[in-house]
Amino acid sequence: RYSEMQVVPNFRAAFTSYFGLAMFGMMLYNPLTNSFISRYVLPRSGQGPSRDDLERKNYLYITGEGIGKTGQNRVQAAMYFAKDVGCLETARMLIEAGLCLAQDTDKLSPEVRQGGFWSPSAAMGDLLLNRILETSQGNTQFECQTISSDTKLQSKL
Repeated sequence: RYSEMQVVPNFRAAFTSYFGLAMFGMMLYNPLTNSFISRYVLPRSGQGPSRDDLERKNYLYITGEGIGKTGQNRVQAAMYFAKDVGCLETARMLIEAGLCLAQDTDKLSPEVRQGGFWSPSAAMGDLLLNRILETSQGNTQFECQTISSDTKLQSKL
């Protein structure tokens, strides 16, 4: 079972976040308020961060935990990206996924080669992870470990 969540300190913060996002979406959808938001609130093309900012000022550190069906086995993983993941790293991962599909088709499982809908990690797994790590020039790191139920991930990243 897969789930995502956002942790907020209290109900008021959760309600404010949800209500604000819903209102912003409605304002974008409404033609009367859309033009105002497009003109005065949202950034225009070319107003984004500089290339230097993308290369040096942004990073992302992700941790994840997986628990087996019986609850006995736990795995924790951590991944670190030293550059902007909203633009540079996402583009690089898309390119690596395409190259993996084009050049490593024979290494994919028979189920994946038959087609259907697969997420990149489910379809290409370690093939894709290794390509991403190899082309990162040391800017992307990954670690994964099996742990006992009372241990926290002690990351070296």
